Amino acid sequence: MASASNAALKKVGPYGGDGGEIRDMDASGITRIVKIGIRHGGAIDALIVHFERNGHEESTDLWGTDGGELTEISFEEEEYIMAVKGHVGTYNNYKILTSLVLETNLRSYGPYGAEEGQSFELSAEGGEIIGFHGRSGQFLHAIGVYVKAFVKLGPLGGSGGYVKDMDPSDISRIVKIGVRHGGVIDGIVVHYERNGHAESTDLWGTEGGELTEISFEANEYLIVVRGHVGVDNGYTILKSLRLQTNLRTYGPYGAEEGQYSFEFSVQGGQIIGFHARSGHFIDALGVYVKGGRAETKIVRTSGEASS
Repeated sequence: MASASNAALKKVGPYGGDGGEIRDMDASGITRIVKIGIRHGGAIDALIVHFERNGHEESTDLWGTDGGELTEISFEEEEYIMAVKGHVGTYNNYKILTSLVLETNLRSYGPYGAEEGQSFELSAEGGEIIGFHGRSGQFLHAIGVYVKAFVKLGPLGGSGGYVKDMDPSDISRIVKIGVRHGGVIDGIVVHYERNGHAESTDLWGTEGGELTEISFEANEYLIVVRGHVGVDNGYTILKSLRLQTNLRTYGPYGAEEGQYSFEFSVQGGQIIGFHARSGHFIDALGVYVKGGRAETKIVRTSGEASS
């Protein structure tokens, strides 16, 4: 799994009233939400969140009180929260949460409480809700979320050349990738859309080798990037590259040989950007993943796999 230390977290909200006390959880290092307990009747009495961090299960305190009925929602291993919806109403002159709905990549849970008052929605916008914050006293007065907007995997390869990077925020899709290749990966250029406008990176690497341009369909997106890392003239560089989308596989480009092969992949999301090191060749390559479950695999020439 990708390390959450390489995840960009965004704090959204809270929505609701200013009663009760501030409630928060440290979202750093959290790999997934395991279970959520909601106490509810005509309003949302309380919330408790169970999650995994560095392979260990943890939980928040009970935010609110133990009134109402308890509903416990256990998520599947590949399930993650995409949106939190609800209503905010008034009780004894206090603004509180009157209802709550949780939407995941697999199904919707709720509504819990009474759908009365002003509605709200907290969306991951293609990412993953990985934590919560809010205010609580006798009831749950307000709720907000932490969104894992994207995860940075890699780079894998050598330490030569210069750092190359692209800002993955607000990128809607990768439109085209140009790969220059012969016996190695000489260069890469990435074309993408951000906020409805076409942008591209500079050429990372040089103009050696043959140019292959890969244009993606409007409904096509990257889910796997594979390659080989080896030594050329004393430098550790990218020897091969293979791109897999939700529709097809492109490549391999270059020579599939070297010290080890690698794979960046995502289930339920997409690869939305790249980062690298480059000089005369592509020395190292990494990706940005948006949504889903990201993973890195390395296979040494001996055939031993690691992640």
